[in-house]
Amino acid sequence: PNWLKPLEVFGTCAALGAQAAMAAVLLMDDLESYIGHYGSHGAIQRLQFIASKAEQPDLKAQAYKLSLGMLKRTTNAKGYTEAYTAWKDMSEAADASSQLPSLPQFDTVWVEATQKHASSLKSIYEQELHQAKVTQIKETVFASHVQLTDLCMDQGDYTTALKYVTKSREYCTEPQAVFSTCMTIVKLSAMLQQYNDIQ
Repeated sequence: PNWLKPLEVFGTCAALGAQAAMAAVLLMDDLESYIGHYGSHGAIQRLQFIASKAEQPDLKAQAYKLSLGMLKRTTNAKGYTEAYTAWKDMSEAADASSQLPSLPQFDTVWVEATQKHASSLKSIYEQELHQAKVTQIKETVFASHVQLTDLCMDQGDYTTALKYVTKSREYCTEPQAVFSTCMTIVKLSAMLQQYNDIQ
């Protein structure tokens, strides 16, 4: 009968809501294992996605916590600061009765030291690239581009990393170098969600 249809729809919605809630609980219980299937950069992006989209405050907090821990294994001080600020804003907006993981203290010392170290490395690598171009030894120019690509990736600056690795293609002399360069371009295009460039 027609009067049963609203009840069927309600029952379906309730079932879907229960499934989503159960999936969130399972994800939270095993979040570390779940992100373990991604590389470090992919895991950080996935955790940030979960933190931005999850409706459960405890799942969001857990994602931010793991994200901060992973970011501190890189030189991505900007990403660390952004993730910390987002977690802090969420904690301040949360209900006082909610049982969320406590917000750690912002690691100013790490941020400042990391920024200084990364800036110093970039300056050294750029000088090495300049010297390599002067000598016009293809292998050295390629290696210098790879150094800068890796540094920018570690900092979470995927756009600049993509520029460096794209330029490095001109200096590939070995088939293995061509392959690794192409795979890095694919990886960076995926990180930047530029899927049309992956062909």
